[in-house]
Amino acid sequence: RTVRGTVLVRNLAFAKTVVARFTMDGWQTTSEVSARHVAPLLSGTYDRFEFGIRLVDYLGGKIWEKKLEVAVRYVVDGRTDLGEMWDNNEGKNYVV
Repeated sequence: RTVRGTVLVRNLAFAKTVVARFTMDGWQTTSEVSARHVAPLLSGTYDRFEFGIRLVDYLGGKIWEKKLEVAVRYVVDGRTDLGEMWDNNEGKNYVV
């Protein structure tokens, strides 16, 4: 089983990195998957990225026994002045 997510980011520069950081044990441990660019939106103002988390890669056969929490990190490559931008659903994380 795979959990899929879509992320919209403001197109602040051509080169950008979007990553989904996730946990299944209350942030005691974390893993990350990179999101891939899918398409520009709204005349290039935003970009759409997608990611997938293959639950069996992390949990084996016990995928129904855990809560998946996700936060998204966005980095504009070459723009250290912007730093990392995070979206964690206003502190609640995205939960599956």
